[in-house]
Amino acid sequence: MSTRKKETSESQERPVRFYKIVALSFLCITIIVLGIIVFLSSTRATITITTKATPVQVNTVLSVNDPQATVGLRGTITSTVVIDKRSFNPTGTNTLNGTATGTVTLHDDSSQSQPLVATTRLLTTNGILFRLKNYETVPAHGAINVEVYADKKGASGDISASRFSIPGLDILRQKYVYATSDKAMSGGTLKVGIVSQDDITKAQKTLKEDSLQKGTKKLQNIFNGQVGVFTVGSILFSSSTNVGKQVSSFSLSSSSTVVGVFYSPDDLLQLMKKRLNNQAPNGSQTIETSKIPPAASIHSYDLAQKRAMLNVFYSGNAIINPESPALSKLMFYGKTTDEIRRYLLTLNHVYAVNVSLYPVWVQTIPHVPEHVRVIVKQVQ
Repeated sequence: MSTRKKETSESQERPVRFYKIVALSFLCITIIVLGIIVFLSSTRATITITTKATPVQVNTVLSVNDPQATVGLRGTITSTVVIDKRSFNPTGTNTLNGTATGTVTLHDDSSQSQPLVATTRLLTTNGILFRLKNYETVPAHGAINVEVYADKKGASGDISASRFSIPGLDILRQKYVYATSDKAMSGGTLKVGIVSQDDITKAQKTLKEDSLQKGTKKLQNIFNGQVGVFTVGSILFSSSTNVGKQVSSFSLSSSSTVVGVFYSPDDLLQLMKKRLNNQAPNGSQTIETSKIPPAASIHSYDLAQKRAMLNVFYSGNAIINPESPALSKLMFYGKTTDEIRRYLLTLNHVYAVNVSLYPVWVQTIPHVPEHVRVIVKQVQ
């Protein structure tokens, strides 16, 4: 009887012990799972990527008004003729004494005209003597402009505007007949030199630049408000002297054809932006185009066909695209700080990398997208 009770008691204790073990196991598993969840939910990672822009540029040739070109501009090709002339001084000049010359006004405040022979003396208040170049008659109550020259060579004749008496007349007559000048005399000193080929070449360059400026201004006035580029197409020079001659100055004349190509700056900008953006085809980087408009110059032209080719330069900066697949969070899951740094520094435009993990004992990037933060910033 007692044996049966004992067996019954033991059989009842076994299920109870089993359920306790199961309950404790479930509790441990629950605690472990909760711990893992808490651990995973508390991990954080911040990846800061510092980028630096890289200059990019496009140098290309674009056609204007070429019907066979797949990509080109519409525009106007025109020209104008510029006639120009300038005086130049040879280099290595020496200073020599010359005869100052100029113009004075002869006055006659009396009622009787006054004849004056050539070489009549005209004297300034400080004693500088000039002479009439030609025979002149000053009308009564009138005035005439005449040419004069200094009595002596040298710098003393280069005087400023002055008043002149006429010593050859009697004292009373000098009060009514006299001379004045409004401009300085010149020529008392002369700079002369031997004209060299370098002098001629420099003069031609200067005249060509002047002709380009004058032709540009003329064409811009015609096509007011339009954008264009200009060049000197052809130019002919004519010099007043030859190489090897000793002169104080020489003149150079030119006849030039200035060519202008007018176009739409907006059309050119869009074409160049497209070509610049073609340097970032895979989306790993973006192009920041320059705020400075494209620079254009004439490469060639055909006035008869009204066509031209332009040299065009445009620049910008290439930067890494924050939306690039290379910076996707998936690329960082499970990686260590060193692995991420090595990977990112192989990408173009990446300047520096900083990885921050939380808590401090975490060694790899969590696999939860919400717990990973990627920051991209740019330095100059």
